[in-house]
Amino acid sequence: MRYLRDEQNSTLNNEEKKMLEQLERFLSINCQKYLTPHILAELSNLINKETSSPEGFSRFMDLIKSELVNYEEIHIKKEAILREKSVNQFGIADTAINILSKENNKIILTKDGDFCKHCKYVERLPVLHLEDLDSLFLTFGCFSK
Repeated sequence: MRYLRDEQNSTLNNEEKKMLEQLERFLSINCQKYLTPHILAELSNLINKETSSPEGFSRFMDLIKSELVNYEEIHIKKEAILREKSVNQFGIADTAINILSKENNKIILTKDGDFCKHCKYVERLPVLHLEDLDSLFLTFGCFSK
């Protein structure tokens, strides 16, 4: 994800830079990563919102394509998403992520505090909040000594 840091570094504040570095470190852990078509759509919308021109959007998309091919895509049927009560509270993308975790025993990484709490305490799913990555790396550091 170095492409994110290099491309956006000049517009980020210190807290955003630190979070991006932690996310890059987390995503560099050698394990299979998963996404849904809903995550891809949200990513595209976020990039479109954060870039200032069509050329910037296009350049950014080109930068992430090589990284995204390494992720396994899991399709969650719309009927399954719409049946979930949480869709009214958290939306389609987060509900699809919730189902993916439940059905495949996968860890959720989110920046949404309410969604994180719901997954952790109501659904009892493995979930990490982006702000918890610091603690995670400190814990890993203890085991590596």
